Amino acid sequence: MAKKILIVDDETAFLRILEKRIKIWGYDVICIDNPLQAIDLIKKEKPDLLIFDYKMPDLNGIELLEKIREFDKTTPAFIFTAYPSSKAIRKSKELGVNSFILKLQETSGLSASLRAAIEDTIGK
Repeated sequence: MAKKILIVDDETAFLRILEKRIKIWGYDVICIDNPLQAIDLIKKEKPDLLIFDYKMPDLNGIELLEKIREFDKTTPAFIFTAYPSSKAIRKSKELGVNSFILKLQETSGLSASLRAAIEDTIGK
């Protein structure tokens, strides 16, 4: 059975690109563009890996992970951002974020970074 990855990003075009790419690598992918709705979906689906955009309306990726860590302390998580800050990186480490990935990399570099991070964290 393929491992399940849940992605939360308010940019639907980016979300669809990630979904297609990760499915090609052999993982099941669940996508949602609303961080508030993601909490219930995570409880229901119990994914093997969480991937969040940092900058989203209502809840940023760190705030979303804080809420998830209240009921799930172990599921690995990645944060994407186009605007890294030392505060966000520090807080993400406190919450056990496995990888902080720069969103502005060119597509092939982003894909290579993401794929390596996924395989290192949850396997193939």
